[in-house]
Amino acid sequence: MSGFLVPAAIEVSQLAFTYADGTPALDGISLTIAPGESVAAMLTGLLEPAAGSIHIGGLRRGSCSLAEIRRSLGIVFQDSDDQLFMPTVAEDVAFGPVNLGLPPEALLLLDEPSANLDPRARRRLIRLLQGLAHTRLVATHDLDLVLDLCERTLVLAAGQIVADGPTDRIFVDTALLERYGLEPPLALQRCPICSRG
Repeated sequence: MSGFLVPAAIEVSQLAFTYADGTPALDGISLTIAPGESVAAMLTGLLEPAAGSIHIGGLRRGSCSLAEIRRSLGIVFQDSDDQLFMPTVAEDVAFGPVNLGLPPEALLLLDEPSANLDPRARRRLIRLLQGLAHTRLVATHDLDLVLDLCERTLVLAAGQIVADGPTDRIFVDTALLERYGLEPPLALQRCPICSRG
C-alpha cells in the first residue's frame, strides 16, 4: 500500500550495555524488526542499557516506564527455574499480554528456548513456535533452531552487529561463520560417514 507505513515491532537505536566486569555486550547497535518477523538476536529489557533507545510496540523507554514496556512482552527464559508463577510456560508467557488485552500478534522474546530440552521436547517447541504469527526475537546458540524458525539472523560479536540478513544466506557464508567461531547448522553440514564415498 503506497503511503502506509506499518510501525516497527522493535526499534533499537545506538544501544549500549557493558557487563560489570567491563566487557561490552552491546556497543551502539541499531536495528528494526517488523511486526510478525522472526529474528535471531537478543533484547529483553531485563537489563538497563547504558545508552541508546528502545521502542517496543510503539512504547519508548523514557516516555513510559520499563514496567509498562515489560507488560507488553511475552518472554521465555533460558532457565525454567526463572519461570514466574503459571503452571506452563505458555500460560506464563501469555499472562501479561493477555491480561492487558493485547492481540495474539504481541511480541514474543525467547532466550535460548531450546536449552535443556531433550530432542523430542525441542522438536515440539519448534513446531509450536512455527505455528505462531507473533513477532519473535530469539537469542540462541542453537543454529538448527534458527534455521527452522527465523527468516532473518543477526550475528553479534564484541557488542556489534557484524551480520544482518536472510538466515539461509548467513548460514552458507562459511567465512563469516568461521570468523566468529560459528559452524553451519548440522542440517546444512555434510554427513562425514556418507561423504567418505
